Amino acid sequence: MKQVRRAAFIINPIAGGRDKSILRDRIRAVLDPDTWEVQMWYTEFRGHAYELAQTLAPRVDYLVAVGGDGTVHEVVNGMMGSGKTLAILPMGSGNGLARDLGIPFHVDRALKLLLEGTTTYIDVGEVNGRYFTNSFSMGLVADVALTYDTLGMRGFTGYLWSILKCVFRQRKIEVRVAEEGGAMRSMRLVVLNVMNISEFGYHLRIAPHARATDGYLHLQLFEEFPWYVLPYWALRAFLGRPIRSKFLHSVDFRTSIYVEHDEEYAQCDGEVVSLSSRSLRIRCLPASLAVVAPVRRAQ
Repeated sequence: MKQVRRAAFIINPIAGGRDKSILRDRIRAVLDPDTWEVQMWYTEFRGHAYELAQTLAPRVDYLVAVGGDGTVHEVVNGMMGSGKTLAILPMGSGNGLARDLGIPFHVDRALKLLLEGTTTYIDVGEVNGRYFTNSFSMGLVADVALTYDTLGMRGFTGYLWSILKCVFRQRKIEVRVAEEGGAMRSMRLVVLNVMNISEFGYHLRIAPHARATDGYLHLQLFEEFPWYVLPYWALRAFLGRPIRSKFLHSVDFRTSIYVEHDEEYAQCDGEVVSLSSRSLRIRCLPASLAVVAPVRRAQ
């Protein structure tokens, strides 16, 4: 008797501006209906992928996020703790987690990972009960995410325009930061980043040594910097080389850090989130999420 595996595809129809109409035919072509029970659900509003993942997780073996990092973010938050496995069809804009894991962007090749890939356990960050797989940021990066969210211009052009609108004003944030067991330090920053993977998306590798499977989160504290260093930093990021600067303080941690702040919002995996608490505990949850990835990642 053949074992039947169950997969729920949670599809963001507007992610990345890419046509999703081919998915039904491609899924049927790759996944044998005798051995795969497939459901397809399309999101209709922000937060819908979270609701669907939460509802569907007890009923299936795989939750397949079809979209970009924002779609993955909602699905992960809906399924954490369920013990089920995440798969990704990267059809969004940035697709940072898919790049970090080596997931192919071609639909058929990504689908075939459900047949030929391996289950890899990745680290997840958690901020006061919200999970992130890519990054959490306050300050300039959150401002860029908010501008992009309201701009109405998608893709790389939208991100570039959002960066240009925000970077020259360099709004400062006042924070107090403490590593696990350490004392609080007051700091005036432009950016506070916590990275789980190397990049924000679009190959912008701001933390090139970071990997979703390394057991650490990577704290980056950017102090006020002159605008003219940005092209050099951007070039190094696109080339995958670390930024070394007196304006940047970096710490890798595998437990928790604590942040006190006065910010109204932040970004998680590219999504703008409201901050209801002025005290944040940011935790590393090593190897806490099962993800379908290429076999070479397990070697």
